[in-house]
Amino acid sequence: SSSYTQLNEQAVSLDITNLAAGDARAIYRNTSYDLRYYGKMKMYVHAEKKFAADMLNDDDLTLFVRLGSDYTKNYYEYEIPLKLTEW
Repeated sequence: SSSYTQLNEQAVSLDITNLAAGDARAIYRNTSYDLRYYGKMKMYVHAEKKFAADMLNDDDLTLFVRLGSDYTKNYYEYEIPLKLTEW
């Protein structure tokens, strides 16, 4: 019989300013969970301008998630463009 571990839902917030085109910021989390037990994974992502006058538009930012055993070769990457929430 398989046993499943129920993980606590966690939230994180990034406040990034002056990000150059083509540059990236990341949060890393190393775990030893076997993700093959999960049929679906959901992540809710929210993007907004810090100030109403900021020059930021839909699709200017993308979110990418890497799942794998290292940060250079052995991972799956999923990337989606972000739509801004009303300020």
